[in-house]
Amino acid sequence: MLNLIEKPLYFGLGVFAYSKEKIEKVANELVKSGKIDKSDVEKFVVEMLERGKDQKTELRNILRDEIEKVLSSMNIAKKSDTLTEESLRSIIRDELADLIKSKNDNK
Repeated sequence: MLNLIEKPLYFGLGVFAYSKEKIEKVANELVKSGKIDKSDVEKFVVEMLERGKDQKTELRNILRDEIEKVLSSMNIAKKSDTLTEESLRSIIRDELADLIKSKNDNK
């Protein structure tokens, strides 16, 4: 579900949507216009890619938190809240054992 939300958001959210090639192209244009030195291109590319990773991680955390809030307000059971077949069998065995024991104690 998170991927369905992330992909459209990435499209319009800045640096992290850019590939390394696109960032390198922008860096080379900045060199041509004199805004950065040619020696700084590699550093610029690495910084932009790192910033993109950070933004992606931050966005993923924000989305996860918001989705969790929405789901918890909807009172939907999580997978961890559900019983497995084996745990259900164990509960039934314990209850049956208690019932049999209480019937035998009453005799």
